[in-house]
Amino acid sequence: MSLIALKACLQTRRQATLAELALHVGSSTDAVRAALQIWVDKGRVRRSGGGSEAAGKACGGGCGGCHGPQETYEWIDP
Repeated sequence: MSLIALKACLQTRRQATLAELALHVGSSTDAVRAALQIWVDKGRVRRSGGGSEAAGKACGGGCGGCHGPQETYEWIDP
């Protein structure tokens, strides 16, 4: 997984869930979240929705996919 792949995906889609991004780059949600934090810190990506603490509480699965708030990321243009 690369930061450039995440950037390209978000620039194309404008917004995506953590699960969608992880699937796109073929990595775990934890690894993608850590990589996205770099873009968040640079002010290029905005995070919204539920976080890892909220994900999966309804079913216990931890993926945040079908229940509860979605952790969403949005690319911010300069």
